[in-house]
Amino acid sequence: MKGTNRRRLERFDIAIPAQIAVGAGKQKNVFSFTTANVSAGGAFFKTDAVLPLGTEVLVELTLLAELFRRVKPASPALIRLAGTVLRHEAEGMAIAFSERFHMQATTFSPA
Repeated sequence: MKGTNRRRLERFDIAIPAQIAVGAGKQKNVFSFTTANVSAGGAFFKTDAVLPLGTEVLVELTLLAELFRRVKPASPALIRLAGTVLRHEAEGMAIAFSERFHMQATTFSPA
């Protein structure tokens, strides 16, 4: 049925800075993106530089302190997730997250 939302997980329209790594060692490439929306199962990134479908990636999302207003003192958090490029659209690409992730507080010092 056309126009039906088949998503099982709620998506949130939020821009989160992200680093996406492809490969390892000397073959490792790292790209900087910003999310357009995020769910527990994946994220959509607005970009013209899409990665090939099926590419396995490591995603690092930086949750900025402004998102944690109730936590004092607020500090950024870093979430590392494995994922796979799931689909392309005219506006960008979707990455599905695996169940492997790591979350840690981080110190953030602007350059």
